[in-house]
Amino acid sequence: MREATALYCLLDAWERHRAYPDTFHLPDPREVARLRPGSLAKIGAEFDPAPEAVEDVDAERFWTLVTEVAEAEGAPLYRGRIDNNLLYTERHGLAYGDVVTFAPRHILDVEVG
Repeated sequence: MREATALYCLLDAWERHRAYPDTFHLPDPREVARLRPGSLAKIGAEFDPAPEAVEDVDAERFWTLVTEVAEAEGAPLYRGRIDNNLLYTERHGLAYGDVVTFAPRHILDVEVG
């Protein structure tokens, strides 16, 4: 397991929802508040599109298995392990099993057991 590197920034779900409220939906905040180790949280990485790419891809969404819930400056902070294979690893540097740290604003979806 390795810590993720910085060829990307985490997608800001709250910002996307403000920009596209009719098409970009957020998970229920009560469900996000229930995240615990063992829960799944979907987050996303934004990265520079490849100049030679046929398709203009600049983000990838993926599931993380929450491994730790902490608090920073009075707000929850999560650590999770990427729990699915990724398509654009060569562009953003993330891969299955990598550990990422994220906040509620980065959460696109949840599966709480």
